[in-house]
Amino acid sequence: MIKLTFFYTKGGTGKTTLCFNYGWYQAEKRAKRVLFLDFDPQMNLIKSFADIPDKAYEMTLEDLIVRRLKKEPVTLSPYLIRVHPNIDILPCSNNFSQVEEYLTDYIIERVNRETRKLQSRYRNLFLKQLLDEIILESHYDYVLIDSQPNYSLLSTTALLYTGRLALIVRPELYSLLDINYLFKIVDLLKERFQAEIKVVGALINGFEPAKTLSRKIAGEYEARIMSRAPVLRQRIRLSSHVPNSITMERRPVFMTHPDSLVAQDMLAAFAELDGLIQADGPVPTLP
Repeated sequence: MIKLTFFYTKGGTGKTTLCFNYGWYQAEKRAKRVLFLDFDPQMNLIKSFADIPDKAYEMTLEDLIVRRLKKEPVTLSPYLIRVHPNIDILPCSNNFSQVEEYLTDYIIERVNRETRKLQSRYRNLFLKQLLDEIILESHYDYVLIDSQPNYSLLSTTALLYTGRLALIVRPELYSLLDINYLFKIVDLLKERFQAEIKVVGALINGFEPAKTLSRKIAGEYEARIMSRAPVLRQRIRLSSHVPNSITMERRPVFMTHPDSLVAQDMLAAFAELDGLIQADGPVPTLP
């Protein structure tokens, strides 16, 4: 089972859009079983799909975690939304702060009961262990996480759980400025948790080949990132087909506009990303 987080520390780079399209690519083009984890309280990923039932806003990741903290038995299946024969989603909600409060209370209760210190990082380990237990490798070929763009309990748990991330960047000045901060986050997590977290590739999204500034910033990205991670050769051009395919038809762009240049970009980039993941090998588990 391949686990991958789509991540960057700045919003608006296209993480959700590419996570959505990559999952559909695996399900449609490669007949793989895909589980989406929506780890962004804005819930943009789940809103990208059509015909989402009301239970998506009730049976969420938060409810699952809180029930486990209350020592109630939990399984994954009641929380899943089947949107395609090969695609399931585990939704998040905009009330994840409730989970952080419950986790803090849980840690304090354990410290008082066991008379030993538990650091704040135990929250991440608790969540990772829960995901490891309930998501069975025999059920899915891919687990894809759409992460929120910051240093938070959800985003750091996503990186620790998957151990593998794809950077989604745009050739814009403010997006470029976050590169150093992003690698500081990765290095901090690796040191703090003694974890192996691999950046399998950086994908340049929203590229405008006719614009000098776009080409220049894309080149800057390559120069800054290549010492730490591969940069995909295939860039994905800026196109209105991409958001329109989701907002109007709730489908990936390679299905709604199969002959478009951006669809060809995306399929080529995904095939390249697959090759990087396969060459990367398995991710070691936490000690």
